[in-house]
Amino acid sequence: MSVHTINLQPIDIRQASEQEYAALNRFDNIMRVERTPEDPAHSLDEDVTSWQNIPAFVQLCNWVVWSDDGKQIIASGGGGFAELETNRHLMFCNIEVLAQHRRRGLGRALLAQVADAAEELNRRLLVGESYSTVPAGEAFAKRIGAKRALEESISQLRVSQLKRELIEQWIAAAQNSAGDFELGFWLGAYPEDDLNAICELMDVMNTAPRGELDMEDWHLTPERMREGERAQIARGVERWTAYVRHKPSGELAGFTSVGWNSHQPQLLEQYGTGVLPKYRNHGLGRWLKAAMLERVLRERPQVEQVRTGNAHSNAPMLKINRELGFKHYFTEYDWQVETEAVRAYLDRSKEIP
Repeated sequence: MSVHTINLQPIDIRQASEQEYAALNRFDNIMRVERTPEDPAHSLDEDVTSWQNIPAFVQLCNWVVWSDDGKQIIASGGGGFAELETNRHLMFCNIEVLAQHRRRGLGRALLAQVADAAEELNRRLLVGESYSTVPAGEAFAKRIGAKRALEESISQLRVSQLKRELIEQWIAAAQNSAGDFELGFWLGAYPEDDLNAICELMDVMNTAPRGELDMEDWHLTPERMREGERAQIARGVERWTAYVRHKPSGELAGFTSVGWNSHQPQLLEQYGTGVLPKYRNHGLGRWLKAAMLERVLRERPQVEQVRTGNAHSNAPMLKINRELGFKHYFTEYDWQVETEAVRAYLDRSKEIP
């Protein structure tokens, strides 16, 4: 098989055919086993629902490589970006190839499609991920000239090993010392009256370490927030958010949010956790994390694992997670490469079989 004979086709992930969806579901489940072998397979209905409900403000272009008989997807690649006011210079890129089909030019052929799309859209930078559990991803990133810009520790907590007495201690300590703050919860969609303030609060995530990523701050508008919520609900995801409010000013001071998917009830995904800088060092982060775990695990006893990701340089959050009993699961690497450099790589490798 060479790059001149492969069966590479575009695919509209939001409205593919039944055959395409079935093949893509099988492909993704195979790749999932390599990346996170203990995770259960996703059902076809679950994946189709997820793909068909990607928020409208997320722009995507995707391609797949079919086996010679046209029945199996053996490689997949694509680019995407959010239509927001910032970071209009970058495109996120994802390329995956089944293990038995690697080093045959498939990744390179898919990369050429992504690079063409990025250039047409004036996106000068490609950003992608690789995982310590799949070394081939790092090898490919280095081969095309990408630079490792950020390392993130993906950590997992087994509920059976959760230090529940520590949760009780953190909640009690906060109630005794954080008298100027009150704790609350939002389940599902955020309240309309607080939506603008919530979007401003989410900006605190821009203070999280970004390593050397050439990336500007992200800012969600209320409209984009609502689009994302509708997509989550359609996918069967319940979002739980705990927040603390500064009582004297009424200002939202911090939050933590998690997602629970009815299709994967054993797993709780920890999303963002952040406290405004002026309210830090009051134990609010521990209070938020402890209160969230206590409530969700009480109301969703099906949960067996909690998974989260933090930059290796985010020592305060890693410390909280380690104290709770989270253990390192694998490392995620964020890579970036200029589209111009990708084009140079592709030009040099045109004759490589």
